[in-house]
Amino acid sequence: MAADERVQIQNVRFLNIDTCRAMEILDALTEDDKARTVGFINAHCVNVARNDPDYRRIINDFDEVLPDGAGLDIAARFKGIKIKENLNGTDFSFHVFELFAKRKKAVFLLGGHPGVAERAGKVLSKAHQGLIVCGWTHGYDTDKRDAEICETIWGASPDVILVSMGTPIQEKWIEAHKNFFGKKLFVSVGGLLDFIAGVYPRAPLWLRKIKMEWFFRLCFNPKQLWKRYLIGNQVFLFHALQEALEEKKEHKRTNSAGAPE
Repeated sequence: MAADERVQIQNVRFLNIDTCRAMEILDALTEDDKARTVGFINAHCVNVARNDPDYRRIINDFDEVLPDGAGLDIAARFKGIKIKENLNGTDFSFHVFELFAKRKKAVFLLGGHPGVAERAGKVLSKAHQGLIVCGWTHGYDTDKRDAEICETIWGASPDVILVSMGTPIQEKWIEAHKNFFGKKLFVSVGGLLDFIAGVYPRAPLWLRKIKMEWFFRLCFNPKQLWKRYLIGNQVFLFHALQEALEEKKEHKRTNSAGAPE
């Protein structure tokens, strides 16, 4: 991985790449001979990572982490870095499922309320010709249902396991199970199954283009999301600006110390 493809925001690392490059990397991971992990991060994920060192360690150890949302773009600009593309899971997933269909990869869906993963699987099978959705199960009471979930996944024999439980639960589940199933590709996808199954609507395209999908989600589900967006986003931007200013000060000190007298 080229050094200039990696960006770090508040001690969380991700790849600064476009869709084409991301698909090249993902394609290689699907053909690897051991368990591999792919995830997405946004401002909320960074806020969680600040207070949860286990999650921060886990997401930084993922093989491929992609940027999702306008918050990371703003934080990167504070540092003078331009994010090449917002690779949010819901839009980027179209390319991912097309790749899985092309490579004849069997996909297992884990997450959502009871019935959501099944509905999502049926939608995906119709939308992507040749995609093999080999099984599904919901994402509730995973601690109590661990043996049942593992048995279901083993029986389905997937190549790819999509985990849709929300951060940090999904990443911690992947970390705990990634070496249990052998050669698999694990992808943490947040609320993707809810969107695919039609539980929550997508924002209109024009809102997504101006990076305001978060506002649509807030309006649709204010009780659950108001704290995350109205408070969490401000906290994220405060720390992002603070980090950028500290790095600039350190850069000036380094240059001053190294300047000839």
